Amino acid sequence: MTEAAGVTVGSVELIEALARRTKMRRAPNGVPATGLREAAFIPALGGFRVEMPGGAHFVWVIAGVLAEEVTFDPKAVDRLLKVLKSQAALTSEATIFVGTYGLDVHCGSAKVVIAKRREARR
Repeated sequence: MTEAAGVTVGSVELIEALARRTKMRRAPNGVPATGLREAAFIPALGGFRVEMPGGAHFVWVIAGVLAEEVTFDPKAVDRLLKVLKSQAALTSEATIFVGTYGLDVHCGSAKVVIAKRREARR
């Protein structure tokens, strides 16, 4: 399911980016909404944008390149955040592998698999 090369990012930076959302799953008052109902990793120069229903955040890449836009269910972020926070004391990096059907996120000794959405619904 995974490709040979992954994208390595700082685990604390990824935690901060994924935590940027509201419980209401929408942008708060005064913050411009992205219009996205799903979560997405969108490639950008030097890293990628993590877009959530509550806002967006840029994450710098340490090694590798995110070659394609990846859209997934924002409900899976809670499980991913829980694992990243538990491994943050052990390692400072997380590696994201983009496969055909999902994302594999490796952080320390943990691995989380998140299913990709077929197409982005904006």
